[in-house]
Amino acid sequence: MLKKKEWKDQNIMPKFDRQLSGLIILGLTIYMIISITSGKIYIPGKHNNGLLMTGISAKICISALCSVILSYLANILNHYNRNKSKIWFFYFGKALSFLAGFLFLLSVVIQFFSQK
Repeated sequence: MLKKKEWKDQNIMPKFDRQLSGLIILGLTIYMIISITSGKIYIPGKHNNGLLMTGISAKICISALCSVILSYLANILNHYNRNKSKIWFFYFGKALSFLAGFLFLLSVVIQFFSQK
């Protein structure tokens, strides 16, 4: 049976998970830079039916992508934090992930209502 984790316990993240999170951050950052420079962002879908966002919905979706990147980064920084209090990194990462979900859904709704 697993022992319940306490907030005072050290956040131990396996090396593979840290490396995988770092690669995800790197890939999402490259995709975000490409999206910022082009002014468009493509959300892939099934059977080559994706969603190409432009205008204000693309900017909102790019900000959601930035929130996801910062959420992953907070999780990695939580591993290397030496302080006793690790709750702030947890709350920061959790708040950013909720913000990213909200911004993404908002951008999809704006894109669908702004189509002709």
